[in-house]
Amino acid sequence: MVPLQTILRAQRGRYLWGLRVGEGSLLSWQVGDAHLHVEMGRSVDGLDQRFAEPRGKWQVEVLDGEVLLKTPAGSGTIRAEEAPSEELEELLELLEGQALVSCELGESLALRFDLEAELVVSGARAWVRSVGPEGEGEWNAE
Repeated sequence: MVPLQTILRAQRGRYLWGLRVGEGSLLSWQVGDAHLHVEMGRSVDGLDQRFAEPRGKWQVEVLDGEVLLKTPAGSGTIRAEEAPSEELEELLELLEGQALVSCELGESLALRFDLEAELVVSGARAWVRSVGPEGEGEWNAE
C-alpha cells in the first residue's frame, strides 16, 4: 500500500474526467490520459465475456463520508443517503476537465483544482482510495 498523498501528488497538473456519482462508490473519477482497460469475465449465462472501458492513468473513489464541492458557481454536498440534486449535478459538470493543483490530508481530504473548484471529503466514516502506476493508496478519517 502506497500513501495516498504520494499518489495524489503524482496527479497534480493532470485533468480529472469520467466523474460518476454512485455506481459502487459515493463519487469516482479518472485522472490523466485515457487508455482502454480490458478484462475477461463471464456473462450471467456462464459464457466468456470481455469487458472493456476507458480508464485514466489513475482512478479515484470516495467510498464513504461527505463530499463538499465548491465552485465559482456555487457549492453543494454529496451524501451517501441522498441523491444529488439537479443543481449539484450541474456543479459536478464544472469539475470535469479541471487539473488538480493541490491536496491536503488531515482530518479531511481537500483537493483544489485550477479552475477554482475544491472538493473536501470529511466525516467520521470518510474513506478515499486511488489506484495508479504507483500502486494503491487509501485514506480514512478513523
